[in-house]
Amino acid sequence: MTEILTSSEHQALVGHEAVIERGIATFVEVGNALAEIRERRLYRAEHGSFEDYCRARWKFGRRRANELIASAEVVGAIAPTELPVPENEGQARELSRVPEPERAGVWAATIERTEGKPTAAAVRETHAVRQLAALLLHRAGYDREWIANRLDGAEAPQDTASVTPELLDAAAEHLQAIGITYYGVGQAVAALRKEAAVEPQQPAIATDTDLLAGDDWVQPGEEPGLVDEFGVDEPAPVQQPKPKRRPLPEAFADASRDLTRAAERLARLTEDDRFPKNRDTTHNQLPELLSALEHTTRLLQAMNLPATEASEEARRWWATSLHNTCDALRDVADSIQKENGSA
Repeated sequence: MTEILTSSEHQALVGHEAVIERGIATFVEVGNALAEIRERRLYRAEHGSFEDYCRARWKFGRRRANELIASAEVVGAIAPTELPVPENEGQARELSRVPEPERAGVWAATIERTEGKPTAAAVRETHAVRQLAALLLHRAGYDREWIANRLDGAEAPQDTASVTPELLDAAAEHLQAIGITYYGVGQAVAALRKEAAVEPQQPAIATDTDLLAGDDWVQPGEEPGLVDEFGVDEPAPVQQPKPKRRPLPEAFADASRDLTRAAERLARLTEDDRFPKNRDTTHNQLPELLSALEHTTRLLQAMNLPATEASEEARRWWATSLHNTCDALRDVADSIQKENGSA
């Protein structure tokens, strides 16, 4: 269904379409003009939808129009800052795919690492590096809020299928450049590198022993079995290989992540609307929770954190977190003791 435009709306449409016609390469003006047409529905006199208008008038679909609009919005948001604005649509379009809280930081980092010559690919890589840096910190045990504050809102990616050794190295270098050298980051890098590695599938090749199976010929270097009193060979005792143990850093990192996930699940249960009604029944699990705390305490003592090579910032964060945890536990213990004394 079409509608009649007012005189001022018609003039606005003509003006915006003139901008698009003469400046189809000037993506900012084109994007702003398309945004105005879409928001004010200036297409409605001859077209039932914005997509129909774009296809009929400009020969591209709604997706292309939205890309132009988003690119223009990105430039408009960066213009008031001290950063140079994207010079072409490719840069702006790639930057529009970055979550808004991260855009300024990603753009600034891209400009710096390309020495003032940013490209769309560089924007994409910078964002991927920052996401990986957030993932490394998360796996190393840092708090999500602290990570977001330290990395300008960067969020860890949900999918690690596109992780490459080069991106991992760049993420680790980025963390080192901003003063984060906690040893747990190195462990997280090693674990992610192993996850991302794909071992090539080698075709099965028959060995000489396989080819001679059932033959009386003895493979050179092999000792024959013992002959019993009936003249029958007995197989030589087989030395069972010792089972390979999993690398400790990898096992430690996985166990830490499991512990974190379990604690997060328990914390989420306290936010369930049924929790207040069932609070008393959760007291039955207190021995298990206290046991977990005792194990964690012994673990922290065994880690010998004072002797660890870590940045001053990391040490302050550890100390603050431990003090806050101790204070909270002490408050719980004092309230229990006080309640017990008044009973």
